[in-house]
Amino acid sequence: MEKIVSIRGIARKYGLNHMRVWRLFNLYCSIYGDDPRYVIIDADGRRKPTKRFEKFVKKALL
Repeated sequence: MEKIVSIRGIARKYGLNHMRVWRLFNLYCSIYGDDPRYVIIDADGRRKPTKRFEKFVKKALL
């Protein structure tokens, strides 16, 4: 199981605007859907990013 990461944490770590990272996460969710290797769905139904998303951000934006 992948570790959950914070969108704001990713934005701070790489010096990016958190809304831009959030929009990229929405795109990422539309690509991978509900695959638990890429996106974790919490008990309340919200999607949470994983470490794989952080790697995706590094490739896409940096």
